[in-house]
Amino acid sequence: MSSATLVNGVPFAIGPSDYLTLGAIALVSYYLVPFLHFRIKQWWCLRDLPGPGDEADWLLGNEYQMLESEIGDITGRWFSKYGSAIKLKSSLGYAPILRVADAAAINHIFTKAPYNFVKPELVRQLSLMFTSRNGILLKEGNEHKARRKLLNPSFGPEVVKDLAPVIFENVEVLKDQWNASLGEKEEAILNMHHWMIRLTLDIICQAVFGYNPQATAGKSTRITDAVDAESQKNKMAYLLINAFTRVVPWLLRLPIPAIRELTRLRVALQEEAHSILEETRRKMESGEFEAASKGGKDFMSQLLKLDNTLSNDDIVDEVALAVFAGHETSAGALALAFNRLAQNPEVQDRLRSELQAHGRPPTYEDVATATTLPYLDVFVKETLRLETPFAMNHRMAAKDEVIPLSKPVKGRSGKMITHIKVPKGQEIDIDNETANKINGVWEDADVFRPERWLDGQKNNAIQGWSGLQTFSSGVRVCLGQRFALHEVKIVVSHLVLNYSFHPRDADIKLHRVEMPTLSTLVVGEEAKGTQLPLLVKRLRA
Repeated sequence: MSSATLVNGVPFAIGPSDYLTLGAIALVSYYLVPFLHFRIKQWWCLRDLPGPGDEADWLLGNEYQMLESEIGDITGRWFSKYGSAIKLKSSLGYAPILRVADAAAINHIFTKAPYNFVKPELVRQLSLMFTSRNGILLKEGNEHKARRKLLNPSFGPEVVKDLAPVIFENVEVLKDQWNASLGEKEEAILNMHHWMIRLTLDIICQAVFGYNPQATAGKSTRITDAVDAESQKNKMAYLLINAFTRVVPWLLRLPIPAIRELTRLRVALQEEAHSILEETRRKMESGEFEAASKGGKDFMSQLLKLDNTLSNDDIVDEVALAVFAGHETSAGALALAFNRLAQNPEVQDRLRSELQAHGRPPTYEDVATATTLPYLDVFVKETLRLETPFAMNHRMAAKDEVIPLSKPVKGRSGKMITHIKVPKGQEIDIDNETANKINGVWEDADVFRPERWLDGQKNNAIQGWSGLQTFSSGVRVCLGQRFALHEVKIVVSHLVLNYSFHPRDADIKLHRVEMPTLSTLVVGEEAKGTQLPLLVKRLRA
């Protein structure tokens, strides 16, 4: 029965259907009005910014073009055409994306106002899926400052020095495996992606939580099986996950088998880390820990010694994140470092000559300084300049902001744009790959030439490591940067002293893609998944 009241003496009744209608109107107004306000404000702020919107795929926007092309190729062309800040069409007609490679914009986002730019929902959902649920990656503001302060000592110089034997020991295991593969011919086609993935997995797991999955030796475990499954990642599936997660963030929480498969590595790592953590806590409480291992040298043990207030889940989240961040990234950089040597034999010869003249395999102290083995140092710098493990960082404006540009961009109206107003909620992609190859800073920026660093070239505009965005910059600079640099130097130097590297075929073509870290496919062999085959020959003394 409807209720009735008198309005100006006229009976006025409201029935159940009216309540539903009013509720629907209120619900739509609650969500739709703010959304429309944001979209109008966003359109107004970015209305004059140029970009390749007319080239976009009707469904998957400019993101489809970026995934289909070589990393940095098409975005490099767009930045050359339009300037160092552009507007892109996102997948499924979602809000346009601001993409920047400008030094002033990067410094503002990462250094001057870092907590005004947070991780967008896409990154948060992918982190929950692939890495951790409560790690530092998802912390913002004061929470991030506190967690960063807590974690920093666990990646300090002395800790990295103590962990260096882990790298040396695993390189020796790799050499044994390679020598068995080379056989009497003393040469073979080796998939560098496969071997570097396994090597860096063993190194990072031991360094982070004292567990050796023995992936390099060929042991099959839940963790190694999950890593092997990762190598079969499909780039279109990755694009679709990105696209749909932006529109419907809860998609990744559904019990879809294909999505659950992508969580295998995180789940395996967390379960193994939980087991080791509980045992370590038990030993600490009983005193066995200090007596047996002098307190432990891995990241997890260091964290336990520094702070016992973190819950087991918090520590395991940081462990899983550290393994993910330091595993595929280092593997991709190493595989492509050996490819650079294969493609540039004169660089390989000069590097080997320096290492041989040194008189012994490099020690930790040798690689810890740039002066002992200067060509090794500049080779690694040049490799990481051009082979950026994370080609892009995602951010979202947490409040209305104004982003400055070091180089004005010519707007669609013809007016020069010196700064960009962005509304709260605007997604921003920071193009690390292009930022590392700006021709105004680097001469012949696209050319692989380690000697440029010996000539004194450096990008002083960007405030990251060596003037690069390779490890990000500011308050979110990579925690494991120091360890990663030593790892790359040790692996490269010890393998170059024992093997030479050559292209598998004269006409082989690699396709570098970001899924989500730097990976390589062989053109025409995409069905085989990520791979980087090289002809490897054993050297004789």
